[in-house]
Amino acid sequence: EKEREKEKEKEERGEAREGRKERGEEVGEKEREQKEKELIEEEEKEEEEDEEEEEEGEEKEGEEGENEWKTILRTELKEERYRRKCVNALFKKLSSMVSKDLVDDFAIAFCYLASKSTKKALVKKLMNPADGSLQLIPFYARAAASLGTVFPDIAMALVAAVEDEFRTFFPPPGSAAAAAASMAALAASYNSADPSPASIAALEDRIKNAKMMGELVKFSLFPLGFFFVSLRQLLDSFEGFAVDAAATMIDTAGRVLLRRRDGKARMVAALGLLKKKAAAAAAARKLGSRQTAMIDNAFFAAVAPSRNIGIRRRRSPMKSFIRHLILERLSNDSLSSTLTLCLKLPWEAVGEGVKEGVKE
Repeated sequence: EKEREKEKEKEERGEAREGRKERGEEVGEKEREQKEKELIEEEEKEEEEDEEEEEEGEEKEGEEGENEWKTILRTELKEERYRRKCVNALFKKLSSMVSKDLVDDFAIAFCYLASKSTKKALVKKLMNPADGSLQLIPFYARAAASLGTVFPDIAMALVAAVEDEFRTFFPPPGSAAAAAASMAALAASYNSADPSPASIAALEDRIKNAKMMGELVKFSLFPLGFFFVSLRQLLDSFEGFAVDAAATMIDTAGRVLLRRRDGKARMVAALGLLKKKAAAAAAARKLGSRQTAMIDNAFFAAVAPSRNIGIRRRRSPMKSFIRHLILERLSNDSLSSTLTLCLKLPWEAVGEGVKEGVKE
C-alpha cells in the first residue's frame, strides 16, 4: 500500500510537473503573442508616423513648388509687360524715322525685342505709315532690308502683304466686274471738281502701295517678275488710278532698274510703252494736268535729260595766289603788306604768268 501511495504521489507529481510545463508553455506563448502584437503595433505606428511625415513633406514640397511657380510666373508676367512697354515705345518712334541713323538704331533695338507677335505687328506698322506719310516709306523699306538680314521672315511677310494689297487695289482684267466698276467710279469721283473723301483715300492707298513696291525693289527685296507684270498691267489699262500708280512705280524705281542688268531691258520697254500710252491719252484728252505732270516727272526721274556740261578751267597755283592777294587780301589796312608780297613775286622767272594773273 505504501508503495502504491508512493507511486500515486509520483504520478501526481509528474502530472503536476507536466501541467506546470503546459501552463508555462501556454504563458510563454501568450507572452510571445503579446510581444509580437506590441511589436506589430509599434511597427504600424512607426509606419503611420513615417507616412504622415512623408505626406507633410510632400505637402511642404508642393507648397514650395507652387510658390516657386508663382514667383516664376510673376517674374515672367513682369518681364512680358516690360517688353510690351518697350515694344510700344519703339513702335512710336516709327513716325519720326527720317534719317538713316534713326533707322539703323531702330533695327538694332528691335533685334532685342523680336518675337512672333512683334514681327507681325511690325509688318502691319510698315504697311501703314503714320498719317499716310509717303516720305516715311523709303525709311520703312530700309528698316525692312536691315532686319531682313537677321529675320528673313519679316521681309518675306512685307513683300507678301504688298503683293496681296496690289491684287486687291488693281484686280486683273478677268476678275469680277463689280470691283473694276467700283474702282472706275472712285477714279471718276477723284477727277471731278469736288472729289469725295473715299476717292482721295483710295488714291493715297494705291500710291502708297506703288511707292512701297518701288522702294523694296531698290533694296532687292521685291521680285522683279511681279514688279514688271504689275507695271505692265497698269500700263495696259492706263486709266484712272492705274496712271498714278504706274507713274509712282517708275518714279521710285525706274532710275535704279535702268542701271541693273536684270532690269534694264524690261524698264526700257516699259518706258517706251509709257510714252505711247501717254501720247495716245493726251491726244484723246483723257489725262488731266496732274497726271500729265506725274508722267513727265516719272520719265525724267528715270531718264535724266542730256545736257552739255561746260568744262571748268583750272587756274595754276600762282594765278590763284595772285587772285587771292588782289581780290581778297587787298584793303586799306593791308595795302603795304600786300604790295610787299606782290613785289616778292618771281616777275623775272615767270613774268608772263604773273602778268596774266594780274590782268585776270
